[in-house]
This record gives sequence, structure tokens and C-alpha cells, in this order.
Amino acid sequence: MKYTITSQDKEALTEFDQIKEGEVFSFFDPESVQRGNHSIYMKIKVPNTTSVNILDLGDGKAYDFSAKKRNTINDPDEKQGNRVYKLNAKINIVVL
Repeated sequence: MKYTITSQDKEALTEFDQIKEGEVFSFFDPESVQRGNHSIYMKIKVPNTTSVNILDLGDGKAYDFSAKKRNTINDPDEKQGNRVYKLNAKINIVVL
């Protein structure tokens, strides 16, 4: 899946729960994403029978946010790990 990040707003840090299905985010700020090899995710809506709720736009696989979120030693209550950078992205999807 090909995508282009169109937002450079470093202040777009928000709680994961505030992001709607279909919106794109990263754990790293947009400038870092452009420079590095960081994954970009999309929040997806799924039935309650599965625990996955995000889609990696790089490999196309679905994951559970809890398994992918950033946990650091400086975040003992894990609140910072729930914050992500909301991105504006242009996504090109080709269905074969």
C-alpha cells in the first residue's frame, strides 16, 4: 500500500482513543517519520470477535494497538504510550 504524508503538524499528538477509524497515525512525529523508517498505522473498525484495531500501512498486516504502542521506562503508568501523532495522509489502494 502506498501512502504520502501530507501533514507536518508536530503538535498533532493526541490520545489513541480520540482517533477515529480510518485516520492515520504514527508513534513518532511527522519529521521523524519522513527521515526514518517508522511505521505508519491506520485505525480500523473490526468486529468485537477480534482484538486487532490498527493496520500497518507498510506491510498491510493488522495488529492490536496495545501490542504495538511505545512503552518506555519513563512512562510507568503507560499514559504517554497511548499518545500518537495524528497524520494527514494520501493513500493509494489497489485491489487485485
